[in-house]
Amino acid sequence: MSQLNYCPRNPRNETNLRCSRCDEFICTDCMVQTPVGARCPTCARTTPIPTYNVTPAYLARGIAAGVVSAFALGLAFWFLNPILLFVPFLFPYLHVAIVAGIGYAIGEAVSFSVNRKKGRTLKFVSSGSMLLASFPLTLAIISVLGHLPLMLVMGIAAAFWLSIRRF
Repeated sequence: MSQLNYCPRNPRNETNLRCSRCDEFICTDCMVQTPVGARCPTCARTTPIPTYNVTPAYLARGIAAGVVSAFALGLAFWFLNPILLFVPFLFPYLHVAIVAGIGYAIGEAVSFSVNRKKGRTLKFVSSGSMLLASFPLTLAIISVLGHLPLMLVMGIAAAFWLSIRRF
């Protein structure tokens, strides 16, 4: 009759599987499959993929780039908006394209500043920067038109999507 063995990390899991390095019992829940066999999490020493390893220094650079680009592009749109109102007869969706382009530019600025890293925190940084830029965008449009057209609301939604799609 065989002896019952239990995983030290999950004491309720019965197992006969051992780590190929330290010979400790491991269950299938905590086992890490490596090229040299099944290992316990301690011996496997998993590290995050460098592309998704966003250090605080990169995060600070991303926040700075997002805030600066949102502020600069929002103010540029604020000053160019009265000039752009003379063009809708030639290009009726010019405002929507410019607003979406602002979202794309913010996403690119954040991505470039963090060396093209990816991750959920960078999505939050980029969308927060776009939220910061959306205030002068909407105020500029409302100050000139008196209301916010549905097409520009869709343009702002597209700008949010374009700002986070890279991450």
